[in-house]
Amino acid sequence: MALISPGPDFILACRNTIQYSSNIGIWTAVGFGIGVAIHISYSLFGLTLVIAQSNFFVDIIKYLGAAYLIYLGISSIFSKRTSIPITSE
Repeated sequence: MALISPGPDFILACRNTIQYSSNIGIWTAVGFGIGVAIHISYSLFGLTLVIAQSNFFVDIIKYLGAAYLIYLGISSIFSKRTSIPITSE
């Protein structure tokens, strides 16, 4: 969620675009994207290494995923239907 919300990186990219050029703004955004990709990569590889070393963590993740899917199914069954009145003006 934090990656898709505008924040300091968005402000910096806009500032570079306005102050310098659109090309510099694009390269600023590309730099942010590469930085985020690096952070995601080492996080995923580290998590993968931890999970690969322990069957306990694999089982925990499977059971949590199954519990979440069951929760989504039950909540969709018992959700209230709402109707939106359509009026013609």
